[in-house]
Order: sequence, then C-alpha cells, then structure tokens
Amino acid sequence: MSNKPTFFVNASTSSPEKAKVFYTALGFTPAEWCDVPTTKALTLPAPNENICLMIHAVDCFKKFIPPDATIADTAKTNETLLTIAVNSRDEVDALLAKAVAAGGKSDPYTMKDHGAEMGMYVRSFTDLDGHLWEAFFMEWQKAE
Repeated sequence: MSNKPTFFVNASTSSPEKAKVFYTALGFTPAEWCDVPTTKALTLPAPNENICLMIHAVDCFKKFIPPDATIADTAKTNETLLTIAVNSRDEVDALLAKAVAAGGKSDPYTMKDHGAEMGMYVRSFTDLDGHLWEAFFMEWQKAE
C-alpha cells in the first residue's frame, strides 16, 4: 500500500459485506489488509484517499467502545455527520446518485439552496445502516 491512510472513521453495520458492496459502488476502494467477516476497511475516493472507513459488525464494534456504552440507533439519532469533499458540483450529484443506486436514501435533510450562502454546494444521504453522509464542493474563494 503506497498511500497509507492517516485518518480512520469507525462505524457499526448490520452487514459488513453489504456495507462493502454499498461503499464500493460509491467509489471507495476496499483495503486488502482488512477484509474479514467482521470488519471491512475501505479508503475514500479522491481527493480523500488518506481517510479509511472501518465498518465493523455490531459485536466487533462493541469491542472498541466503553462496555457500558450503547451504539446509536441511526433511525432515531445521529452519532456523527460524515462529509466528503469532491471536486465539483457534478461530483456531488454523481456521488449522491451512486448512493441511491446502491440502496442509500437521498437528502434526508437539505440545506437552504444546498449551502450556496456559505459558498458551497452540499447534498446528503444515508447509507444502508442509516449513517448520515454529505458530499460537498466548496467554492473556496467565496468562503474567504
């Protein structure tokens, strides 16, 4: 592996294999160094290749959190908001379309004018387990 991930996002899933198929459909790259029945590792698509999503079966995920902690029910609450930067508005829409085609849900919420007043274009989706994601393109010059 030439570019090792430097940031890891860990999440639980009801099915690591289905999650792997979902994220691969979005352009994530499965990592050969962690492809076991209970955990799948996938690096995010460019320009975010240094970020790795570690998706664990629930029983495996519980080994990484305090023993008295509960895993968030993503149908009722958000444990986090995961945001992916892309290179254009078209890439935002393309990633959202891929998420929907792979079984995700589009735009569980929508920012006013998709964030235009903040110099960005953002869309959201949920994965198969209800984890909330955004794809965004930031017009850096307008944000400054």
